[in-house]
Amino acid sequence: MNGKIAGINCVVKKPLEIRVSDQKDNFSSGVAVVDIALQSVQTFDLGNITFKNNYTAFITVKVKCKPQDEKEETRWRDCVRQLRLMPDPHTETASQAYFTVSKSEMLFEPTEVIAVRLVLQQPSPVWAHFGIEEVAIFPPEIKPERLTSVTTWLLENQHLTDSNPRQTSKKHSESTPPVDKITAGLQHLWALTETMRANQTQVSLGRYDVDGSYEINLLSYT
Repeated sequence: MNGKIAGINCVVKKPLEIRVSDQKDNFSSGVAVVDIALQSVQTFDLGNITFKNNYTAFITVKVKCKPQDEKEETRWRDCVRQLRLMPDPHTETASQAYFTVSKSEMLFEPTEVIAVRLVLQQPSPVWAHFGIEEVAIFPPEIKPERLTSVTTWLLENQHLTDSNPRQTSKKHSESTPPVDKITAGLQHLWALTETMRANQTQVSLGRYDVDGSYEINLLSYT
């Protein structure tokens, strides 16, 4: 099985089932191990793991991280411990569901990971085989940073950073009329309004008719 870590290739090996045997019997221990080997990269930060279940009841995620000290020995650490996948191992509920193991379920933040191991458990003897499929590993989600106050101010005032500020100022002055012209226009409009209001007649003109019919001689355009 092949997986990708945000464009970085990795190889998800087949589950290795651990069996218990003696001189007479050979039976399953209910535990299987899946190793994930990196390709093209040496380390990565683990964000989440997605997969499709195949009758696995519990999963444990182990990681090996790059040691801070060269003298320190690399060791497996439990990143997620016995996460329940099936509510009841003896029934099929969630036996073939899709899962995502996110950072909120991890015991620590795995950084500079060099290897990943998945430990699968199925204590029920009902299922002859179990495992997981379609495994994919992703780095932490990078959220865009909020705009700083300086960046916001620059975006809102781009005209101030124009390459030719004199030309920009000239355009603004040409598009905006002088204040005295605006004032004179408003005063003239107000005077016209008052004149029309004073000349309004209060007498109704009535209809130009005689005995219920229009008289053509009374209709004049003068």
